[in-house]
Amino acid sequence: GGDGGGGERRKRGAPARGASVGVIDAVGVRSHARSTAERKRTSREQRVGRDGTDTPRDSAAAELEGMASRELGSAEKTLNAQINQSVIADLQMLDEERAARKKRGKQVTASRLSIPVDSLFARVWDAYMFCVMMYVALVSMYVIGFLGITGPSSPMFWLERVVDVSFIADLLVNATTQFQLRSGGTVQTQPAIALHYVRSAWFVIDLVSSVPWDIVAYAIEGAWNKTSYVTLLRLLKLLRLLKLPAVVEKLRHLPWTTKFEVRTGLKYARLKMALLVAIVLLFAHWIACLFYFFAAAQNDESFTWIDAVSGGNSNAALYVTSLYFSIYTITTIGYGDVFPITTLSRVFCIIAMAIGAGLFAMVISSVGGLVNELSLDDMYFRSLMDRLTEFSRHRKLPPELHYEIRRYLIHLREVNMLRNDDELLAALTPELRAAVMLHVYEPVARHSELCRGLTPEALGKLCAC
Repeated sequence: GGDGGGGERRKRGAPARGASVGVIDAVGVRSHARSTAERKRTSREQRVGRDGTDTPRDSAAAELEGMASRELGSAEKTLNAQINQSVIADLQMLDEERAARKKRGKQVTASRLSIPVDSLFARVWDAYMFCVMMYVALVSMYVIGFLGITGPSSPMFWLERVVDVSFIADLLVNATTQFQLRSGGTVQTQPAIALHYVRSAWFVIDLVSSVPWDIVAYAIEGAWNKTSYVTLLRLLKLLRLLKLPAVVEKLRHLPWTTKFEVRTGLKYARLKMALLVAIVLLFAHWIACLFYFFAAAQNDESFTWIDAVSGGNSNAALYVTSLYFSIYTITTIGYGDVFPITTLSRVFCIIAMAIGAGLFAMVISSVGGLVNELSLDDMYFRSLMDRLTEFSRHRKLPPELHYEIRRYLIHLREVNMLRNDDELLAALTPELRAAVMLHVYEPVARHSELCRGLTPEALGKLCAC
């Protein structure tokens, strides 16, 4: 117990003693400077008293001594300011340590309630919320458009309750998950985490999307299994999809996602193309569900496209017809065999056509760039051959030599040796670059007389040179 108290007193006294040492060193510097100036002044006075004259050399020495004295005075002022800042910083450190020591017990208890960003629970929860969001984007939209306000007798009602509970649990998880600052630090205390989440716009989005809007619609309408415009309140759950890009970005950095990319050799260009196709199909699904909804929600017994479709009694047939309409609307084909009849349906179709045209234009413009990314090696080869042609013309190479160079480059391409790998290797760390080069050139290097007996580390460094 005595050692512990002494250790604590030593820790408390460390900053103060550090400041004292700095003061002592500063005082020693000033004393040494003053004694040096005094010795120079005494020596000059002795020379003047001995000779009785003041030579030009002595005058120059006096001027130098004056300059030294002025510099010494400014140096003393700067040193005093530095000493004062050092002492103040040490005292502030002592105050912060005392305040932290008083709150240490409370902070540790609060930190135990927070969830680390890179914990296994956070990763699993992100994967689970991704599945829930996809359910909302696909199934919940179908329920809104084709089933209306489902009652407790329907399995979809209880699946929607699972979604509500998951969204409420996600609220609590977000309020207890640690977050990183832009400076690189991590906030771990529970009150600071909760306050930061409540002040953000995501809290409002998560809170609104967590409300069971189908029960609210039932409270307004007073009947289950009914399609009415109040059902559109359930579209507020789609606000949670605004967090989908951030969740996908987190899932992309998970270890099993990286392993899947390595095993499949999937290129990012192909992944982007698949993502664009998925976005188009998702919007087509939404437009199909809402196209049916605005026709079925007519309470004035108006004649709609549903009545015009023969054999469209089942929801499956009606969904296929609605999806057929949405696909040819997005792709700007527009056959016209299925078309809106009521005014409200036409207003919805105007909005759907505007969104579909913009989406289709975005996809077309993006596909061209993605196709180029898929053929980077071909682009590099074509640019290399064009540079060879320009080089041959500028340097006036003989046609035979130009022909031999071109045949050699074509041969390298055929054996898959003409690749632009320099940028990739330059982006790696020296250790990773040595490991890659060792894997590529080890079979050849092992047969060399100069490389026999070298360790794998030394051989890797040699291959990376």
